[in-house]
Amino acid sequence: MARQRIAILGSTGSIGQQALEVVARHRDKL
Repeated sequence: MARQRIAILGSTGSIGQQALEVVARHRDKL
C-alpha cells in the first residue's frame, strides 16, 4: 500500500487529539 498524506485541522479537542494518536501509531502508513 502506498503512503498517504493527510492534514489535520484543529487538533485541540478530544477528536483532534485522538486523530493525532492514530497518526503517531501508524506513521509507516501515513
